Amino acid sequence: MSDHHIIPSSSSRGRGIGFAPIAAKRSAPKRDITDGLSAGPVSTLTVPAADEEIVAIKDVRCIGSYNWTDNPSPTILVPGSPRIWRNKQTPFTVPEDSGYQFCDQNGYRLPTTPLLPILVAVDSVASGSDISSTTIDWPSVDFIIDRNGLRKLMGWVGERKQSFRIDLQLAGEKTVLCNRWEAKTKMKTFGSYGYSFEEAITCAAPGCETGVGGHHRIVTYDFNGLKMVVRFEVDACYVPEDPPLASVDELATEVASKATLSERPTSTHVVDETISLTVIAAGKSVANESTVELTTRKTGNAMQWKEKYLQLYFSQTPELFIGTQRNGCFTDVQRKTIQSLSYVGDNIQKRLRMLGKALYAIQTLVGKSGSTGRLSLVGKDKELLVYERATSDSCLPNDYLKRFSAWGIDSMAGSWNVSVIRRALW
Repeated sequence: MSDHHIIPSSSSRGRGIGFAPIAAKRSAPKRDITDGLSAGPVSTLTVPAADEEIVAIKDVRCIGSYNWTDNPSPTILVPGSPRIWRNKQTPFTVPEDSGYQFCDQNGYRLPTTPLLPILVAVDSVASGSDISSTTIDWPSVDFIIDRNGLRKLMGWVGERKQSFRIDLQLAGEKTVLCNRWEAKTKMKTFGSYGYSFEEAITCAAPGCETGVGGHHRIVTYDFNGLKMVVRFEVDACYVPEDPPLASVDELATEVASKATLSERPTSTHVVDETISLTVIAAGKSVANESTVELTTRKTGNAMQWKEKYLQLYFSQTPELFIGTQRNGCFTDVQRKTIQSLSYVGDNIQKRLRMLGKALYAIQTLVGKSGSTGRLSLVGKDKELLVYERATSDSCLPNDYLKRFSAWGIDSMAGSWNVSVIRRALW
């Protein structure tokens, strides 16, 4: 999903799904960026100088995915599925976006532990897979972070004026947990057509009709020698234009996949005495090559290619579809591959090298704070300030923190036994 609140631009986009259930609800009051932090910063990070070594992402693997549902208690569908690209013919017209839209649904649904769905989804996918590509050695991970956080840090090394916060915590010997922090987790939309565009040109995948909160994908890769686990939203996926006719057995399987959620296997993961995360088995994993980012632009307005490229780059999403509109009438949908934007990557290679060095500096800082340290990065204008948090609250429940210790037991995803129970949610 687009981090539209970071970069004001003439383009707009976002999930068309999910806004109707919250359209009538008022947004929570805006939080102050220093809420719960020390009176002043304890240090200031400086933008590191770039070295000459080329930085590239390698060894990319998808290790988990999920969709949020609109259930009153936190509930995700695993592995879930992205919405499906319909290849709708232009021209077509959509209404202006309205109501409230999530800009951070993980923080909205699980405000104290927004990273928890990452580990739970990875566990659930690995436990149902016969291939080792979905497992991960958690103590070897350097960062667990949202794509949104990487883009914010990229803006800092590029000396762009911005305001953001990322809450940090050490897990195990070296893993840095990065909690996304937003002043508001949902915002009122106005003057845009991006959400309506996505609603018009995509449809829900079979079994994920209740997955109103977008499809979240979790990948691991090597970035500048650091082992990253990165979460991001996928706007859509597409299937072959001329798929073969389904057999009777395949049709029967599809019908079975549409069974009501109350009939599907579920598991419950306790966060604390009052909150738990429920997992429902639903959806189907999709290949990375099929995933797509969606965006819109007004006729005559230029695209911010650097930001769009970074969105693709940090998630390794292969394609970007751009809808061109005037007053909600879409006349063209352009397709761009990440390879076709490689010239943008060449132009920002220096910034990528600076980001790589900055991540090492952040890891060192968090490591020195120890397991009880609670630090937050606060971007103000072009500075990156380091604050201490007043609370000792953890980014993850203790049972999940244990797997990051090298001497811990069952640190491999999938070896943590999850008891599967069946129960009706409604």
